[in-house]
Amino acid sequence: MMASDVLTAGRYGYADRRIHRDDFAAQLAVLLPAEDAERVAPAAPVAAEDLAAAAKTCRHLADRYPGEPLGRVAEQVAYRLEHPMTRPGALVLYAACLLCREQEALARLESASTVAATLEYRAAGHAADSLEGTASQTLRYTVKTAIDGDFVRDARQLNAAAQRAQQPAI
Repeated sequence: MMASDVLTAGRYGYADRRIHRDDFAAQLAVLLPAEDAERVAPAAPVAAEDLAAAAKTCRHLADRYPGEPLGRVAEQVAYRLEHPMTRPGALVLYAACLLCREQEALARLESASTVAATLEYRAAGHAADSLEGTASQTLRYTVKTAIDGDFVRDARQLNAAAQRAQQPAI
């Protein structure tokens, strides 16, 4: 597996960069509240058809990465969108939006070779567009800076490890 195979197809954060899928899944997992936790109300209502389309898109992503953290998070988000009794709030809807953006980016890469990917690209983009308005600007800012913060921390740790490796042993 090449290093780029474990990166997201989409670009996230204010740095607009591809990140490791496991790091992306960790950021999304934080957005999923516990079963009995209080929900943040969405900033805008979402139609039932849009929720169903987003759940289907999240299921496709879960099927693509069944043994990975991103697949497990996509599975949880899809379940919460499919079952209204879970009352998905703004956090779950924004996580679903980001998962739809990832599926859209993956389908865009594959759309040159298959018609199904072209259709998936359009459907995922529409689902993401319909869910994006449910998140407040504060929530979007928080998630983007958290993604960028992980990148900065990882870069610092890698630089420190490289410097330690270059220093001669005493």
